[in-house]
Amino acid sequence: MSERRISPGRLLGNGKALHRKSRSPRAQVLLSVLAVVIAGACIGAVVRLLVGTGSAKASSGPGAPVTTGSPATSTPATSTHGTSTTTPATTTTVASTTTTVPATTTTSAPSTTTTVPATTTTAAPTLAPSRVLVEVLNGSGATAAATSTAKALREEGFLVNGTGNAGSFGHVENVAEYSAGSEEAATTIAAWVSGGTELVEVKGLAPNEVYLVLGSSFHGLTG
Repeated sequence: MSERRISPGRLLGNGKALHRKSRSPRAQVLLSVLAVVIAGACIGAVVRLLVGTGSAKASSGPGAPVTTGSPATSTPATSTHGTSTTTPATTTTVASTTTTVPATTTTSAPSTTTTVPATTTTAAPTLAPSRVLVEVLNGSGATAAATSTAKALREEGFLVNGTGNAGSFGHVENVAEYSAGSEEAATTIAAWVSGGTELVEVKGLAPNEVYLVLGSSFHGLTG
């Protein structure tokens, strides 16, 4: 019987072949497990797809509530490097307008008071000329007005005490001055002279004594 010698190289090569044959069952196991995992994942995906489709159909069913309107929009705060940006509130203040109407003052025209000097209308004498003492004064500046009038009164029976000039030549009306209790004597003189005579009560004259001031309205005796 001849002895066959096997070289080490061939033995090593057969060893590798044996080693590859010994790893084939593990690879098959891993492939089987991987196939199971992939199949389970596919089945799970199909199940989730079916469940999602059923939920969508149930939500869109006839009894499902319908919500109309725009969804609320929330603007998140923006933070840059830890800094919070806040939009300040804007306050609009409307200033009130006050209209002031200026007051209107009505100024009435000043009242005008006209003072009319008292004028005594000549009346019939109440005393006899012989009971009246008279002094004639020129109050108009007419030449010899007092002298000529005193002479005429004396001729009518009056008691002439004297003549002279008044304190002013600006008299227009005649003036008969008398003291209290001698008004009748002044009225008697006023009835004898023309132009109207104003009766003025003074102090310091004797009873029935009259100072007759002739004004520019005098034009002689009326008796």
